[in-house]
This record gives sequence, structure tokens and C-alpha cells, in this order.
Amino acid sequence: MRHVIATDASAAQIAQAIPHANVEYRVARAEASDLADASVDLITVAQAAHWFDLDAFYAEVRRVAKRNAIVALWSYGYFVMSLEIDAIIDRFSEGMLQDYWPRESRVILDRYQTLPFPFAEIETPSFRMEHSFTLPQLETYFRSWSGVQRYIEAANEDPLPAVMEELGREWGDPYTSRTAHFEIHCRVGRIASN
Repeated sequence: MRHVIATDASAAQIAQAIPHANVEYRVARAEASDLADASVDLITVAQAAHWFDLDAFYAEVRRVAKRNAIVALWSYGYFVMSLEIDAIIDRFSEGMLQDYWPRESRVILDRYQTLPFPFAEIETPSFRMEHSFTLPQLETYFRSWSGVQRYIEAANEDPLPAVMEELGREWGDPYTSRTAHFEIHCRVGRIASN
């Protein structure tokens, strides 16, 4: 890795980025990256492509890609932890919140397979990500969900105290860390030469 340019449309997100010697952070939309023509070997998008104007993004990908560059879109859905905890989270996420998820985010449940992808697809192995949560950290993670925020706005009530109480009965000590396993879903392709 010689040089990485990491972009996000949100200045607040970029402000949270951890500095690294080989990484240059920029505020930019994916559809208008301000990168030079034919300057990039690899374009990656983590858990965000479903929010893009894909036609404009793919035009930008073709513009900035070097000959035979790779584009990789990846996402992850719900995690698994234990049968009991998974059942509570499933009732919450696909029960209580079902009508509050933005339409764009539902493509994550399809493992990005329903996203248009106009590149020569490269088969990829399966990947998994692990992250440990205490119960308070899990509540913070849930608060980042768009479905939770939309529920609060529409219902004028916070759904999390009840679900966190139910989770707490299975969790035990709320400061005990538990490992969440996320399956990573990839769409990887080679960009035809410009």
C-alpha cells in the first residue's frame, strides 16, 4: 500500500478518522471524488454503495481507474452472537423496525446482489468480521441505525430501553464483552480499460 485516499461526504466522519502515514483523508462525494483521471488501482466502498447515485458513481469509477483497476463494494448485515440474543435482535430489527428502514438500505439484506454492477465480476472468497461489544456499546451501535432514528422520529418514542432490558436478561453483566460475527458480502470487478 503506497498511498490511500480515503473519502467521505461527511466532514464529521472524516474528523473521526485515525491518522495513518499512508492515508490522506478528504471530504468528497463518491460521485465527484476530485481524483485525477486514470490515477487509481483499487476503488473500495465499505457499507455505503446503497446510498450512492450508482450511475454517477460508476462513471466516476471509470474516470479515475487505471487500466485493469479493481472496484470492490462490500457490506455486512446483522451479526450473529448467540441463538437467544440473535432472536431478540431479529424481533427488534425485522419486527419493530421493519417499516422504518430506508428503502436504500434493504439491499444489504440481499448481500448487494441486487445492486447494478456493470463490471467483469471476480469471484471472491467469503469473509467474516468480528467485533466485541459490551451491552452499553451495543446500544450505541443500535443508535447509529437509520431504522432506529426513523422510528424515534415517527413514533416520538425511543425503542431501545425495552430491547436493551430484554437483551440484558440474556447478557448478564452488561460490561462483559461478547463477540459479534458479521458476514461480509462483496461485489468485486475489474474495470475495462478506458
